[in-house]
Amino acid sequence: MLPLNMLPLDTIGIVIGISILVPSLITILFIKIRRFEEFGMVIGVFLLVLSLVTYFYIIPNEVVQDAILPEEYIWEDEGDVYYWEKNSVVSTEEHVFRLPYRIERLMSKRQPIEKKFKGKEVIYVSHYEEDEKKAIIHEALYDDKGEVLTVINGREKVSEWYGVDTRLSSLEYFNVDAGRMGIPSNHNGMNSIRVGWVESNGEKEGRENIVVIRDMKKIRTGFIEGIEFYVWESNIYNRQITWHGEPYICDETLRLTVEPRTGYVIHVYRHLVLSAHLSQFIEIYHPDITRFRYLNRFLNSYDPIGEAAELIYETTEDSQAKHIAEVKALDMQLIYLPIAACVPMFVIGAGFLWRYGGRSYYWKRYKDFER
Repeated sequence: MLPLNMLPLDTIGIVIGISILVPSLITILFIKIRRFEEFGMVIGVFLLVLSLVTYFYIIPNEVVQDAILPEEYIWEDEGDVYYWEKNSVVSTEEHVFRLPYRIERLMSKRQPIEKKFKGKEVIYVSHYEEDEKKAIIHEALYDDKGEVLTVINGREKVSEWYGVDTRLSSLEYFNVDAGRMGIPSNHNGMNSIRVGWVESNGEKEGRENIVVIRDMKKIRTGFIEGIEFYVWESNIYNRQITWHGEPYICDETLRLTVEPRTGYVIHVYRHLVLSAHLSQFIEIYHPDITRFRYLNRFLNSYDPIGEAAELIYETTEDSQAKHIAEVKALDMQLIYLPIAACVPMFVIGAGFLWRYGGRSYYWKRYKDFER
């Protein structure tokens, strides 16, 4: 769902109110000073100017500057997901780590977990503070069974809560200094934007922590089915991070395709690889053997790093088509709503000017003739 507060209904209402109130005041003023022949022309000029200024300046600026995420905001995206997890320290095919036989025989050998499915990423407002323009956002990745995806031996849920500024021109986190939730609508021609990955340990009221801050760079612009889009991308290599209290080595490519006026995401590509130390693998998959002293002595001298998990997510063509349809629907509303508000004012103003502009000149000549 697009942010419905993009539609400048309040602004349109104010403009219509001004177009009624000001002419009424002008009418009263001209009746009082007994200048009946000029008031129609003045009203006509006023309505013409107001309609043009509203259409070309007031409404476009209100859309960009004051648009916010609505209380019921939700963004759903279906994507092709590939997930791989080591699932052990050793497997029946190959050893990621060279372990002494004495240690290796303590551990069961399991094949890596490998899944391919159509998942769903959902971002929605779970708590809203309209006066302060703040909201708590819940973001989660669901598997093909409709359940939150769990990873790392089924211990961690890909589900986080965090607080953001709801203005589309901001979208900044307000509990942590981690940049923005996504690409803002008003980026003023910037080609680089800080976008944060914030986690709450998978808990609704958990403490927010910064996992990583990406420098998203604008790498491409273009059109899809007549809709303008910008492509933003970030690449991270060998970055040390902490996710849900555990340290990892992170490699990530994140690419977002967005509609620039709203920052609305129409396509996501993410390739994430997490690597961990041998001691972490043992704690995750074989915690029962950590009591052996010779194992601890070995880990103190040799604790290599290997890949722990890999996640690839990419928006499907059907989901992208839905996003584009929503953006097109907004385009139509942003075209026809200003027209519906401004064209009647323009026509009425032109009518007043045509009728009373010439008539005022006629009355002046008539008075001169009488004198």
